[in-house]
Amino acid sequence: MNRHGLRSHNDRQEVPGVTVPTQMITALADTDIHPEEGRRAFACAAARDKCLHELSGADHYLRPVAGGDPRVHAARELIVPWLRARWPL
Repeated sequence: MNRHGLRSHNDRQEVPGVTVPTQMITALADTDIHPEEGRRAFACAAARDKCLHELSGADHYLRPVAGGDPRVHAARELIVPWLRARWPL
C-alpha cells in the first residue's frame, strides 16, 4: 500500500511469471511507486537474467528532481548497453 492506501501495479501477481531477460529501472524520488515496492517486484521476477537499477534524482516519470537529466543517463548508461549485451547488432 502506498501513502494513498492504493496498491501499485508492481504488486501484480504476474511478476513471478516473468522469465525473459528483465531490466528494471526505478526512481528513488518516485512518490507513486516507492523504491521498496520496486525491489519487491524485482525479487519476485523469475528471470535468470535480471538486473535492477535505482536512479537518484528522478521522479515517477524519470523527470529530474535535482540536477542533470536521469532519462539521458538511463538511456545511455543503462538501457542501451543492457540491450546490446543481449541482442548485439
